[in-house]
Amino acid sequence: MKLNKLITAAALLMAAAPALAANWVYVTTNDVGSDYYYDSDTIQRSGNQVTFWQKTDHSRDKTVKERESIDRYRFDCAMRTRTLLQVTNYYPDGNNESYTFSTYEQKENAVIPDTAGESMLEAVCR
Repeated sequence: MKLNKLITAAALLMAAAPALAANWVYVTTNDVGSDYYYDSDTIQRSGNQVTFWQKTDHSRDKTVKERESIDRYRFDCAMRTRTLLQVTNYYPDGNNESYTFSTYEQKENAVIPDTAGESMLEAVCR
């Protein structure tokens, strides 16, 4: 009887726990083979601004050292600009490096037309 209650309690706890997996949505592939995704579960909107996590799969791109990058961006949909907030690079040897930009280090840049950045802007600003 106690075992049944324990199993039921554990099942309820697991059902109530938030999902930790990302929901990566494919956006585009650039000219050198890198695939771009955004995590639809992390999109936060405030006025014209959208903040989200972006994943870039570089596994087919031999021009970069990273196998994958996961970056946090803030896009201004009206101004068509983006600001990099945080970056984590994953390397083929299993190492990774992360950096969070302080407010004074954050630079707002125009999104360049006909690039993966513009495709991402169009995807997350819908």
